[in-house]
Amino acid sequence: MIRKRLIPVLLAMSFCTTAFSNPVFTPAATDEQYCGKLAQIGASAWRTRTDGYPMDRVLTEVNAILSTKPDTRDDAQEVIVAIYADQSVNSSRQAYSKVYEDCRQ
Repeated sequence: MIRKRLIPVLLAMSFCTTAFSNPVFTPAATDEQYCGKLAQIGASAWRTRTDGYPMDRVLTEVNAILSTKPDTRDDAQEVIVAIYADQSVNSSRQAYSKVYEDCRQ
């Protein structure tokens, strides 16, 4: 049952993480887009956490997807760990906002 719900979430997370490879031309747009993509990963992490999916498995998947981008991989891992640890986050929207705001600071 968990596996059926996990696949769409991991696909969404995969889409967000592979989108990091798209070029962006302005620094401000880069920051906003990068933070938005990290925030999407945070929202996906919240969904996998609430579905009962183990964090180590999610981290393994993200590591594989971002293996060629170590800086982005590290940021994505931090986001996932933070969302899994923060029990005060009550929705994927709240996770998105939290990650986005933290990234922009």
